[in-house]
Amino acid sequence: MFLRALVCLLGMISGFAPAAAPPEIDASLATTTKAPPPLPILRRVVDVQLLSQYEAELGYPVQIQGTVTYVNPGAGLATLRDSSGATFFSLPEQPDETTSSITRGTVVRIIGRTQRGSFAPTVVVVGDAPVGIEIVSRRTQPRPTHLDADDLNNPANQSRYVEVRGVVRGHAPGPLKFGEGNIAISISASGGPFEAILPATDKTAAEIDKLIGAVVTVRGIYVPIATQFHKLIGIQLLAQDWSELLIEDPGLGAFAEIPIRTVNSVLKFQPGTRLRQRVSGIVTMDDPERGFYLADRTGWLWVETPQRDPVWPGVMVQVVGFPSDKDGYPALLNAVFAVVGDTNQPQPLTVTASGAYSGIFHGAPVRMQGKVVDHLIQPDSQSVLLESDDHFYQVRLLADRIAPLPELPSVGSLVEVSGICVNEFRRGAQNQTTNTAGFHSVSFYLHVRRPSDLALIAPPPFWTGRRVVWALLLIAVALVASMAWIHALRRQVERQTLFIEDKLERETVMEERTRIARELHDTLEQELAGIQMQLDAASGNLGTAPEVAAETLDMARAMLRHSRNETRRSVWDLRSTALETGDLESAFQEVMSMLHGQNPDVKISITCRGERKRLPTQIENNILRIAQEAVNNAVEHARPKHIKIALDYQPASVTLRVSDDGAGFAPGHERSAKDGHFGLAGMRERARKIKGRITIESKPNAGTLVALTVPNAFDTASKPNKT
Repeated sequence: MFLRALVCLLGMISGFAPAAAPPEIDASLATTTKAPPPLPILRRVVDVQLLSQYEAELGYPVQIQGTVTYVNPGAGLATLRDSSGATFFSLPEQPDETTSSITRGTVVRIIGRTQRGSFAPTVVVVGDAPVGIEIVSRRTQPRPTHLDADDLNNPANQSRYVEVRGVVRGHAPGPLKFGEGNIAISISASGGPFEAILPATDKTAAEIDKLIGAVVTVRGIYVPIATQFHKLIGIQLLAQDWSELLIEDPGLGAFAEIPIRTVNSVLKFQPGTRLRQRVSGIVTMDDPERGFYLADRTGWLWVETPQRDPVWPGVMVQVVGFPSDKDGYPALLNAVFAVVGDTNQPQPLTVTASGAYSGIFHGAPVRMQGKVVDHLIQPDSQSVLLESDDHFYQVRLLADRIAPLPELPSVGSLVEVSGICVNEFRRGAQNQTTNTAGFHSVSFYLHVRRPSDLALIAPPPFWTGRRVVWALLLIAVALVASMAWIHALRRQVERQTLFIEDKLERETVMEERTRIARELHDTLEQELAGIQMQLDAASGNLGTAPEVAAETLDMARAMLRHSRNETRRSVWDLRSTALETGDLESAFQEVMSMLHGQNPDVKISITCRGERKRLPTQIENNILRIAQEAVNNAVEHARPKHIKIALDYQPASVTLRVSDDGAGFAPGHERSAKDGHFGLAGMRERARKIKGRITIESKPNAGTLVALTVPNAFDTASKPNKT
């Protein structure tokens, strides 16, 4: 049937099923089927250990000869060691004379079967399996294998007889699988903690308590503690009896015999130095999960202990532990302690970040100042990053580890911290003379108990980096908006300017037309009316008084000549742009160049003093015309060689001086309008219009000076007219 099933399975894999065999073929197959071969007999411990847990359950037969290293009749357990290894085997449930005489060191031959174990295969009694124990001989006690820190958690030590050195931490009832009344001694070794299982004893609890803190060497069978997936998570040592617990250094009951040393001598040689050392001092900081810092008058050190008795800053303790440099600084490891009193908490030392960085204050209570740079949050703790003297360091909270962030100082705050300085040391380059490498400090941090140990000195400044960035962004946005608004305003101003210029141009034209009409009315029309009156008078006197008629005609001709000049001047005023494009000085230059620039017989010079300012349009226009008239009179009547025009700007007035070196005239003999000369009269009339004072000084052959002073000339501002 088995062969038929195998053929069917192969047929299904290949894609087809074989035809049903005739009944006679089935019968022949059944008669030819062979039983599976028997399992081989295992004759060495290593052969048992090489089996998988699945193979061990098949029950391989075992026949092994070796030395018994542990016997526990109460639990029905024993261990056997041969040259290849060691393994557990079970004792019969009903011990006989042979099994009762088995002790450690007995050479036996065991017959049994394999079975799955909690960590590795073992040899056990299962049902009616053929199991037997035959005593071969008696030998001396086996020697244990010493396990160092690196070997303590090596699963290859399973079932071996070993010895481990450590410190007793406590005791409790042992597990029932090793028998009733067992005691489990908790021991801390350099490779980690483990339990020593010892048989029941008549020792009192007080006697066992005295072992706490003792340095012991335990001998026993290495028993791994495994998970359901057969992975090592701890170890136990099965001791045959209490003689397997060797006390090397007494426990708490004998601490008084160990001399007290100062902290700074912990790592120094002294006559009579013992395996452990004892110090006394004041606790400066405690970490409930690891240990505490201790100080005396000579220095500070770290005490690392699994003892969980409460201590607090200021309490006096005595400590016994193993001295260590702890990566460059003194420490007592695997220590036990006793509280002996209470005192005042030591005052912290005020140090700088550079001083703390040097490493000389390691373990000391210190007080420092720094600026908060950041908060470092971790799942079970939080720290504050500070900066001082160009050094960055952490402040680690040992208590109140889940305090909310608002209780911590804000970033940028100036704080004062009180805590324990802890340096990180690293080994430097090797010294060629001593062939050693020393430690040096590479960083430090502060241990504090709670956020209240960070005292706020000054809050963070308002202008932080983030706020400066936001302010710059707002300024940039405001600048862009201002530029856009200025651009829009400029376009609006340009439009308004064009509108105002157009309107001003129209108003200027209207004003100029009105002015010309007024001047034509005041001058040309009146003079034409005067000419008409003179002609009428000449016509009436022509027959009766020819001489009077002749004088009247001469007057009419003079008035007509003056009217022509005024008409020409009015037309020129209409077309002039001298005052539109510049001030009075430039207008003088333009007018004099146009009227007298081609006259080689006279030189005209123009000077200006004071701060040049624009005057109201009416004042500038009349000053220009007065100067023009004065120059015309000099050129026409005095035949000068040089004419000087001088403008003098004063804070509240302006003065015009026109002088020449011509023929001049005697005072009182100047030509008047009665003689047909209207120049001086026109200048005086223009001076009155602008409320100015005009004076004329002249002497025969000494030239003439025309001076015009206009007070309060800057009271009214006006733009020049456009024509």
